Amino acid sequence: MTNDTRKQTIESLAERAKRGEISRRQFAQLAGLVLAGTPMLLRSTGAFAETKGLVLVNWGGDAIT
Repeated sequence: MTNDTRKQTIESLAERAKRGEISRRQFAQLAGLVLAGTPMLLRSTGAFAETKGLVLVNWGGDAIT
């Protein structure tokens, strides 16, 4: 989604909110999805983990092994 598309989508949502078609809460939720959700969708690649190990950290007290 390009910046122009995002801007048009937000403007469209704002117009719908002004007309009362959607509530302010719905506007905020949808605008958040448009602005924050797009980069996550574009980067839907797998993780690049080094190993399959698990690291446990003890922040004081006796460690139970």
